[in-house]
Amino acid sequence: MTKSTESPADERGRTGARSAGEPVPYDLDDNVIRLLLLSFRVSERHLLSRAAEHGFDDIRMTHLPVMRSINVGVARMTEIAELTHITKQTAGALVLELEEMGYLARVPDPRDRRAKILRFTKRGKAFMTRFPDILQQTERDLVEIVGADDLDGLTRILRTIVRSAGGDTPSTAAP
Repeated sequence: MTKSTESPADERGRTGARSAGEPVPYDLDDNVIRLLLLSFRVSERHLLSRAAEHGFDDIRMTHLPVMRSINVGVARMTEIAELTHITKQTAGALVLELEEMGYLARVPDPRDRRAKILRFTKRGKAFMTRFPDILQQTERDLVEIVGADDLDGLTRILRTIVRSAGGDTPSTAAP
C-alpha cells in the first residue's frame, strides 16, 4: 500500500497529495531558475537595443566578457579564456569576430616580439567609452518595468548569490 502525504502549501497557495517516493510536484514553467534566465534574456534585449542606438548593432552578449577582460588589462588569449571561463578555442573565435568587426587588433607584445597581445581599436575604445551609458540606460529601462526599490532589492539579492558561489564581486567577475 502506498502512503499518501499531503505536501504543505507553497507561496502560491498550491498543495497536492503525492505518494511516498514520487517526485514533489514542481512547476517547471514558474520557478526561480527559469525566471532568472528569462529575465536575463529580457535584460539582454534591452542592452543590445541600447548598444544599437549608440551605433554598435553588431555586438552580441558573448562578446562582452572578452571586451571587459581587455578593458581590465588582460591582453593574451589564454588569460581571456581563463578569466571568462571559456575554452581557448571559444576565446579565439570570439576574438576573431571582434577583430573582423573592427573592435580589436592583435599587436606585437612589447615584452616579447614573437607574441601578440590584444588591444582595442578606435571602434573598440568608442564602445567601451559608451558602455557605461548603455548599462545605465538599460538599468533605467528595468526601473521602468519593476520600479527603483525592487531593482535595488534584486541587485542586492543577486550580489549575495554571486558572492556565495566563490567570492566573485562585480569588480572581479567576468560578465
